[in-house]
Amino acid sequence: LARLGTGTERMDKDAALKDLMAQLKDSGQAVIYGSRKLSVSQLDADAAVPGLEGDGWAAAASATEEKMEVHSVSKSEGEALKELKKLIPEPLPVPAVPANALAAWQQSTDSKAIIALFAQTPQFARALSQLEQGLKQLGLDLHDDVLKPFGTTFSAWVGVDSNATSPFLLLGTAFAGLDIAGGEPQKLIDTVKKVIETAGSPLPGLTGLPNGFDFKHQMGTLKIRAEKEGNRLSARFGEAPKETLAATRPAAKSVSLSKDQASAAWVDFQALAGAAKVGGSLAGQSPLAAIIGKVADALGQYDHLIVTSGQKGPYQLSHGAMVMTKAAPAGK
Repeated sequence: LARLGTGTERMDKDAALKDLMAQLKDSGQAVIYGSRKLSVSQLDADAAVPGLEGDGWAAAASATEEKMEVHSVSKSEGEALKELKKLIPEPLPVPAVPANALAAWQQSTDSKAIIALFAQTPQFARALSQLEQGLKQLGLDLHDDVLKPFGTTFSAWVGVDSNATSPFLLLGTAFAGLDIAGGEPQKLIDTVKKVIETAGSPLPGLTGLPNGFDFKHQMGTLKIRAEKEGNRLSARFGEAPKETLAATRPAAKSVSLSKDQASAAWVDFQALAGAAKVGGSLAGQSPLAAIIGKVADALGQYDHLIVTSGQKGPYQLSHGAMVMTKAAPAGK
């Protein structure tokens, strides 16, 4: 509090605030601002991670009957900016999110850089040391066998055909996928095989292949592969549509990665509502059916949620939007 209270300048005259506001798309109905003092004040504690202090942060929020949006921007320079660039490398190509995805997430993050940064704090360093000792007992090295081969661009999605006419057809159309691009995917597969062999207790339904695994279950087969083309580790369950999410849901066109956008998240409430209504018929005449119906109706008031963020020069830009299909009833 003493540090935050130093200085008598008016906050609305702060040059950093003016700089950040110029980067926001809209001033919105409300603005929140955190000066550099707030960022630096957090670095006094022993648990703080050095090198991540920013020059300021601002957010603008606005809401109507059908949409709520939040735009935020922060700025970092010098060593802080260098550290951020290490943590968020330029995204690598991954397959597009397929149509009928209920939820999707994409992110560019270097786990090796994150661990190296947080290892500078005593608490994390001790936990990391314990992890290293545990892996050594399995004949594995944390850096060479786990961190080094791990990729930097992640894409995950789950979906189902919410237009199915029965719960059984609904379950039959369920699908999920995960892609991790970069690193050494074959090395990761070999590491997992080594862990299984060392444990000496193979999993039922698991079949090892030269470049991956097949895990068979009564619900279907999970296929994990190290793919040379694209240099990525992929996991697939079920048959995903060949069409892309962006083609069938134009509002989801921002769910992709680029030089200036390092993350994206998507939730399709309309699809969730449709799936809930079909799946709820399994409950028959039980009280649970009424609850599921109410949940589906509540979800049906919303269209989608989308959140994106990225790095543009010294600025870290984020945008979130919750969109409704119709105005919420009064008092809700």
